[in-house]
Amino acid sequence: MTKEEKNGVLEQIVAYSPTIIFAVMLISVVIHINLPLAIGFNTTVIRIIGFVVMLLSPLIIIWAQNVRRSLYQAVTDRTCFNFFSGPYRFSRHPIYLGLILVLLGFALLLNSVVTLVLTVLTIIFFSFVIIPIEERELDEHCPGVYAEYKTRVRMWL
Repeated sequence: MTKEEKNGVLEQIVAYSPTIIFAVMLISVVIHINLPLAIGFNTTVIRIIGFVVMLLSPLIIIWAQNVRRSLYQAVTDRTCFNFFSGPYRFSRHPIYLGLILVLLGFALLLNSVVTLVLTVLTIIFFSFVIIPIEERELDEHCPGVYAEYKTRVRMWL
């Protein structure tokens, strides 16, 4: 597989991540309608927390995308930039973190155990399927640099 083909696969994986989150949200709503299991008794507090998380999580995504976009323009190889910038100082995958937080906020807003379980399953899927593919690509394109970054910054937080 050529470098261009690998970059295309990587871009497709990243592009489909919001679609995965949206699909999980739809599935969880359908299940929740048929099997409404509440997370807790104080639904108002849980829903307020969910609303706040859903409002704040896109800010992480926007921040990460802006940093990534500005850093990509500064280098010729778009995958090798200063990984220790912006939200990337705290999480190797802040966009995925933001998407997961949207899903978590949705689970709390819906007050749904089913959505919470699906959120955990989505975290597992991202951790063991999506992220390893992306990190393997980054290790290949940025030998040494990305390996050091992985030792200093956690996958999620």
